[in-house]
Amino acid sequence: MPALKKVLIVMENEDITNLTEKFLQLENYETITCSNGYDALDIIKEKHNEIALVLLDILLPSMSGYDILAEIKSKYPKILVILYTAKNFFEDIQKGKELGADGYLLLKGFNDDDKLINNLIKSVNLKDDQIKTMIDAINLKEQQINRLSKSLEIKNQKIKALETSINLKEEEVKELKSSTVKKDLLAEKDEEIEEYQKKLTILKGELEKADEILEALEIENERLRKYLASKAEAKIIDSTFMVIPKSEILKKIREILGNAVHYVTIVVPDINDLQDLHLYEVRFSVNLKIMCNFDPSLEEDAKLLAELESLDNITIRLYEDRDRFLIDRDGEELLFSIVGSSEDNNLVIYTKDPKHLAKKSKFDGDDRFPFPFIFKPPKPPGDLALAGRAQLRHPPKKKESEIKIACQYCGMELTKEDHLTHSCKKKPKKT
Repeated sequence: MPALKKVLIVMENEDITNLTEKFLQLENYETITCSNGYDALDIIKEKHNEIALVLLDILLPSMSGYDILAEIKSKYPKILVILYTAKNFFEDIQKGKELGADGYLLLKGFNDDDKLINNLIKSVNLKDDQIKTMIDAINLKEQQINRLSKSLEIKNQKIKALETSINLKEEEVKELKSSTVKKDLLAEKDEEIEEYQKKLTILKGELEKADEILEALEIENERLRKYLASKAEAKIIDSTFMVIPKSEILKKIREILGNAVHYVTIVVPDINDLQDLHLYEVRFSVNLKIMCNFDPSLEEDAKLLAELESLDNITIRLYEDRDRFLIDRDGEELLFSIVGSSEDNNLVIYTKDPKHLAKKSKFDGDDRFPFPFIFKPPKPPGDLALAGRAQLRHPPKKKESEIKIACQYCGMELTKEDHLTHSCKKKPKKT
């Protein structure tokens, strides 16, 4: 996946700038900040190919936010610009829209919440300091372990050298004993051997102590890692009111599609959504399986369907529910979105984790899976005129207790249980 582009924050209020930058960085966005219009235009001129979004304050010293907006949109129209200010006048909002603003954020009551913001900033900074301290401690422990490992290697080399020397001395002693050398020379060699043996014993003791210290350091390092992991707070995001518009989802699907190599499965609510995916730009070697809602009786849908199916690598099937977006690329990248109560409120799940993708494959075509027939839909009828009435799910099997059988005398349909207690008036009496 390509790296995220940068966000430029142009804001005079330093507290708002710091808080906005912190939250963007927590979401893995790169940020650039400045407090006046001239600096902002210089940064955009230098890095306009890297900047995707500008958060722009209307009230700035030396140059109005509207002037900066007009300059950006005239030279770099692809850069998104969102205005934000404490002013709430219709004229200001209308002026921003006329100049090409892509959004407008109203900051109400910020001055009343300075204390809260300061506390939040201090809390975030404190967490950063704690994590930095723990990381420094781990790095220090790892440096100590590396130094000890090198020291152990040197001692091992010394031990091997001493053992070699001892062996040589013992060989010399054997040669001397077999010769007519004086006894005092033999005694001198024996003393040298004993001295080397003592040094060898000392080095072995130091080696054992070093092993113990190394083991203790590894235990301490593991304890610090677990402590650091426990301090990292996992987040469950509340998506109830999250704004993720359809255009962003289609843009992400198009981006994933550009990396396809072998096969791709796509689900969109309507066939017209496929026009935003630029399917003609996909490699011909990529097999595209597409599910969407379409009405062959509508001229526009029929024409688009014919165009897409004329491509050999595209297969389109009917999916009547307009409730989701999905792309599965080569079994390596998955995006799944459920349409919310409003057009811009969509729940989005994106992953490249192999285990997530393995679990998805496990539940393909299983009715117990929360989203059956997402990845392997059943084939609709060959006649497109009947496709609108086609059922994508298999009808549920009736339980044995629910199956009804007609009475052979009166024709009444009864379950097996009811047959046992049914007294049919038309049944002939035994004589």
